[in-house]
Amino acid sequence: VPWGGLPGGTVAEPGSGIGYVHDPLMLPLVHNTIVRAPLAPTLKPAWLPWHSGGKMLTRSLIDVYTAKSMLGASWGLTKMLPAVLRG
Repeated sequence: VPWGGLPGGTVAEPGSGIGYVHDPLMLPLVHNTIVRAPLAPTLKPAWLPWHSGGKMLTRSLIDVYTAKSMLGASWGLTKMLPAVLRG
């Protein structure tokens, strides 16, 4: 889905931005895109305060970063999975 600033933006007055991004197909003359979908995540983001497993996830993440070996780090990630899925 290409998106970006409105045509006519300059470096002196960018307005809403300059140019377009995320156009891998190089679509010609794309001026706008309409996306229709339920824009709600199925999982609660862990960094939000109302995530029920936030404290456990924080402790597990610290264990991952302080692990002495790769096996310890992967075990910490495994411990996080249920809390992430529970929300």
